[in-house]
Amino acid sequence: MDDQRARRALPPLMSLTDGAADRLRALYAKGQQGKLLRIAVKTKGCSGLAYDLSWTDEAAPSDETVSDKGVTVLIDRKATLFLIGTVMDYEVK
Repeated sequence: MDDQRARRALPPLMSLTDGAADRLRALYAKGQQGKLLRIAVKTKGCSGLAYDLSWTDEAAPSDETVSDKGVTVLIDRKATLFLIGTVMDYEVK
């Protein structure tokens, strides 16, 4: 008997709404041309964690790459547990 189980596809680490993708495209095309957005988590505040967004020239060995809607975002490997299945959005109020 074959003991291999069928593997289920993992959910995407993160996805982007159209608004977030459009905003990142605009940022990448202007002042952040040639850079990538890296998302990490840092110890901070009363909940213990805060998101840390920064611009970088290239991916670090510990970064996961997320590409959605033609936009690439880097996720620090330590942040993946907190971001699995999240959706990044952008809106102006």
